[in-house]
Amino acid sequence: MPPDQEELYIHETASDVVNVIVGKCTADLAKRGELIALSPPEMLGGGSTIRRRDGSTVACLAARFEPGVLAVRFSGAKRPF
Repeated sequence: MPPDQEELYIHETASDVVNVIVGKCTADLAKRGELIALSPPEMLGGGSTIRRRDGSTVACLAARFEPGVLAVRFSGAKRPF
């Protein structure tokens, strides 16, 4: 892998892993009769601003590991139903 493309490969691999996890979770929920619709995950690197509509909220989760921190932000409706 060319050194100047390493960051791209890391980003794309992380996106694919998150997409698989989300897909499996929604499939498991569907088996239980709990249908939900999720938009595809978006990977954000570095500092970012999350734009949202009125009536929505953002929840953040950070997990620390020896190599660094994985920060996940979920956005959605404050009142889903």
